[in-house]
Amino acid sequence: LVLAEKTKNTKTTTSRPRGPPVPLVPKSAATAAPKYYAPSSVDEACDAIAALGTSTATIVGANTGLQGVAKYYDGRVSDRSQPTPAPPAALVDVSRVAEMTGIACSEADGTVTIGGSATLQDVLAFAEAQGDASQRWSTIARHVRRVANSAVRAVGTLAGNLVLAARHPAFASDMALLMHALDARVVVATCATKERVLTSMDAFMAMDWGADEADQAKLVVEVQVPPASSSSTEVFLSHKAAQRNRNAHALLHAAMRLEVSTDAKVVTAA
Repeated sequence: LVLAEKTKNTKTTTSRPRGPPVPLVPKSAATAAPKYYAPSSVDEACDAIAALGTSTATIVGANTGLQGVAKYYDGRVSDRSQPTPAPPAALVDVSRVAEMTGIACSEADGTVTIGGSATLQDVLAFAEAQGDASQRWSTIARHVRRVANSAVRAVGTLAGNLVLAARHPAFASDMALLMHALDARVVVATCATKERVLTSMDAFMAMDWGADEADQAKLVVEVQVPPASSSSTEVFLSHKAAQRNRNAHALLHAAMRLEVSTDAKVVTAA
């Protein structure tokens, strides 16, 4: 840190050493507008993605991840010599796919289904609507309030957050943490065949979400959260340590779910 000499009529200023200038992509590439697709169904989305391939098309809900969070984990921030990446040739916006929006609770077994395009604010609103009577959802609401900020939560999707965590293991995703602790299952569609599989969070995180081949392109349709056991009492806790109360990635975070016998003496599952 270099301090400028202080004189009677001038203020003390600081001068910080600067890194090398960031090379830019050619102007023509940087300003080329991507083609935009807005499918209204999962099948339409799969058709577009399968035809274009993920090397050409980028699946987006609000694009807060790729344009915002990802730069901290793909080397653009730590290595300023990396060129600014060119925009994708096409965007497939799945935010209007009806099947992938909203949150519903099954009357049959209590499973909560969260659409892949449901926003983090949708998740927060659902959790808050359950009230303090649900220790699970009140804990989730408290944790989600600390994710990003209200503007990002209003548009950022659950599926986008989970895929970002799978593609960048260093990203401490609070949503992936909570879904893991809830023993959630993820419905993933293979775009080329439109086949859907129900997978655990561990298997989901191990999938190759960076594959460029069109026949390997995948889409997160929904996330299923199983209900708490009716034969025991559930204890659900979470914690997040960060530099700020809001809008800060976790330095340390944890969540745990315990099922305790009704006499509160035996942990029957964790």
